[in-house]
Amino acid sequence: MSKRAYSPPRLSRIQARVFSELVWESSGEEEAFRSLRPFFLVYRMQQFTPLAVRLKFEGDEEYRDWQPVGAVPAVHSDELREEASHGWILLGYVPPAVRFEAKLMCRDRQGRHGVAITQNLVVDGNKKFDLAYFEVPRPASSSADQNPSPRADARVATKH
Repeated sequence: MSKRAYSPPRLSRIQARVFSELVWESSGEEEAFRSLRPFFLVYRMQQFTPLAVRLKFEGDEEYRDWQPVGAVPAVHSDELREEASHGWILLGYVPPAVRFEAKLMCRDRQGRHGVAITQNLVVDGNKKFDLAYFEVPRPASSSADQNPSPRADARVATKH
């Protein structure tokens, strides 16, 4: 079985959808949205590429559906020079002071997919955002696989 050659997607037909007019009065939904905090993941770009995330909040019985993660464009400044080898992704907006878990789907340089799980994450409501650092440990010996899958003992540490 041979692989088909990649061809970029082309727009062949578009169907316009119209939203209602904006309603500017305050609602309970607006206040709930304002309390959400962005939760980012920082990772070493050479190891793998994050693809999607599933979140499970305190009180949920199951993980929610897979959602694609959003890459954050690199900021070029002298202060962030040491972060040039790291990528930032937006995992999602989460409520503060609510414990949650995350499953992260990644792809390594060989095209393998892996899932890393972390628990006991909490976003501080006093901050504008929070983040976690994801790292795949280096192999113990040189004969080990030099490009470990994200499934291998991934550590996620929240940064405060």
